[in-house]
Amino acid sequence: MSPRAARRSPRRPLARGRTRALATALAAAVALGLAACGHEDPPETCRSYPTVLRVDDPGLLSGYPATPLPVTARCAFDVATLTYACRASFIEGEAPGTERVQIRRRTFPSAAAFVAEGARPGQVTARDHVLTSEPDDLGSVGPFHLLPTRPIEGRFTFDALGRPESSDSLRFVEWDAFGRPTRSAPTGVCDTDDGNTYVYDDTRREVLHRWNSRTLTPGPGNTRPCIPRSRRIGFDDAGNAISIDGVPWTTVETASFCTRD
Repeated sequence: MSPRAARRSPRRPLARGRTRALATALAAAVALGLAACGHEDPPETCRSYPTVLRVDDPGLLSGYPATPLPVTARCAFDVATLTYACRASFIEGEAPGTERVQIRRRTFPSAAAFVAEGARPGQVTARDHVLTSEPDDLGSVGPFHLLPTRPIEGRFTFDALGRPESSDSLRFVEWDAFGRPTRSAPTGVCDTDDGNTYVYDDTRREVLHRWNSRTLTPGPGNTRPCIPRSRRIGFDDAGNAISIDGVPWTTVETASFCTRD
């Protein structure tokens, strides 16, 4: 071996060792980076909702003229029970009458479902939407439109695709691309009833609900004639109902709820 070769030979193992160490460090850095990316928290999704509402139009107090205007309603989302509820007082009977409290309550299967309800007008993600009153003594529940309602109410079931399948006695048979019901099966309430229908206008943020009713007096030949009914519910950008047939519930205060689910 030449002197030059002898001087170089000790360096080669050292160079290989440094190369291996560098490669190991780079691999570890890449692994840590991938691990960090894999454990990033998902982005938040949020929803704004009314906490204080005001009723100024007497049309929303139909049948309860002793209730003074304006009516202030208070709403809250309870994360512990996953319930969004609005409450407002009304007067039953003639003035001075009896003061009662109307409650509209929606319960959700998860916090994410509450946020998802606001994605589109008329979206149904709640387990139920019920109307009650206090005290719970079989008294009146009050004006039907005192508090914001939605096109579909009741206690819901869902199919395997997550679409509302039924609401109390209604059974849905058609849906739009977002899983919102567009038609129910005939209810049998009158002779020519063909079910409830729902038309969603996402540009104007409105839902037109049509259904049939009938009088208590039978028609000729003991028939049950159908009486067409409809209502148009308007929504804000956060998916909250804000008007019915053009009459508004005025939003005074709002709050926001966010989730990473």
